[in-house]
Amino acid sequence: MKNQLVSFLIITLSLLSCDQEEIAVNSTLQTANALPQEIILEGNKNDTAYLFAAYKDPGASIFEDKDGVRNCYDLSLVSDVTGTVDTRLPGTYLITYNGKNSAGKTLAAVTRTVNVVENKAGFLSGNYQVACTCTAIPSATSFPIISTGTYTAAINSSSVNNQFEISLLKVGPVDVVPFAPTLSGSAIRLGVYHPDFQNGNDEVSGLLSASKNTFTIESTIYQYTPVTRYTCRNVFTKQLILIAEGKNK
Repeated sequence: MKNQLVSFLIITLSLLSCDQEEIAVNSTLQTANALPQEIILEGNKNDTAYLFAAYKDPGASIFEDKDGVRNCYDLSLVSDVTGTVDTRLPGTYLITYNGKNSAGKTLAAVTRTVNVVENKAGFLSGNYQVACTCTAIPSATSFPIISTGTYTAAINSSSVNNQFEISLLKVGPVDVVPFAPTLSGSAIRLGVYHPDFQNGNDEVSGLLSASKNTFTIESTIYQYTPVTRYTCRNVFTKQLILIAEGKNK
C-alpha cells in the first residue's frame, strides 16, 4: 500500500511538472510572436482632399498586443494630433499622430500626408439663377398643365472628386436636395427622393453647356396621389459677380 502511494505521488508530480513546462513554453512563444506596439493609421497614409470641401481626418489608433492576436480591445484612439488641413488653399499638409502605450512608453509618431487639389467639378461652385418649366399630366384627365417659375440655388464643391452639391432642385410641385450629382464629361448624373413620388421610375439627368456657365437638369417623376406624371426642365445659369473698382480720392 505504501509503495502504491509513493508511485501515485511521483506520477502526480511528473504531470504537474509537465503542465508548468508547457505553460512556460507557450508563454515564451507568445512573447516571441507578439506583434509590435505601434500607432496605426486609419485610411490612407497619402490622402487627397478637395478645394472648398470639408475634409474629415480618418484618425489613428494605438495598438498594444496582449496575446499575440490582434483584437479590437488592443486598440485605443490617438488623441495627440498635430497639423491641420486648409481646403481653402491647394497644397500639401501633414497630420502627425503621437501617443504612449498603457505603460507610458512613447511610441514612434506616424504622419499622414494630405494633398489639397481641385475637384474636377469644382468650377461649378457658385450661385445660380434657375428657370423652371414643369408639365403635369394627371392620369384622370390626361390634359397637360404647364407651370413656369424661377428660383435661386447654390452649388458647392464635394469631398468626392467629380461630384458637387446642389442646394435646391424643383421637380414637379416639390423641392428636393439631389444626392450625389456627378459630372462625367458634359453629362450630369444625380438622384432625387421624395416620399410622395415613385422613386423606382424616376428619370433624372443633366447636361453641361459648352460655355460651362449653364447646365440643364431634366426630370420625369410620378406622383402617388393624385396619380400624376411631372416632366420638368431646370436651367441653371451662374450669376457672375462684378466687382467695381474704387477710385482713389
